[in-house]
Amino acid sequence: MGRPQRVDDRTLIAAARRVFLERGPAATTRDVARAAGVSQAVIYQRFRSKDELFLAAMLPAPPELSALLDDEDDATRGDVREYLVEVALRALVYFAEAAPSFFQVVAHPAFRGEVFARLHEHVPLVVLLDGLVERLQALRRRGLVDDVDLRAVSEGLIGYVHNLVVFGAMAGHVWTADAARGRVATFVETLWRGLAPPSTR
Repeated sequence: MGRPQRVDDRTLIAAARRVFLERGPAATTRDVARAAGVSQAVIYQRFRSKDELFLAAMLPAPPELSALLDDEDDATRGDVREYLVEVALRALVYFAEAAPSFFQVVAHPAFRGEVFARLHEHVPLVVLLDGLVERLQALRRRGLVDDVDLRAVSEGLIGYVHNLVVFGAMAGHVWTADAARGRVATFVETLWRGLAPPSTR
């Protein structure tokens, strides 16, 4: 009897991603198993089907909130607008980097919302929104933003840069932080008219 094959999910998914990027959705679980150094049985112990493995392997990595949201130097100095601009630009770069593999996932015949939610427990858009709301709440407690619907503000800002990336990709354009800075700053300025504390208006 052979020794038990041990491989963690991260290693297995990384191997699957390499195989699918190289060979496309036509790659087999046998191909993935060979690349990961395990048997096909190990794959089916973790994933219900090849389609589920494909979706798990090709989903974008979840965002690192500390890298996207935690640099609050500008906000600490009272320049919340500049903080929001920088957060939005970092989110835009994240979405732009994730877009190619995500579009492959969405276009795959096996893609379904419930499968996406189960395989990607921390959906990037939701994670970013929740994180930004928490940080805006902290700024509100310090009197740096007004008592407004911070969820709506966050959805507006993150949704704006997300749509820039999506519509840009549909037109064959890839947004960069430098190229988008002017548009994002204008959008933040518009948001700020409702977000600013009354004393600063």
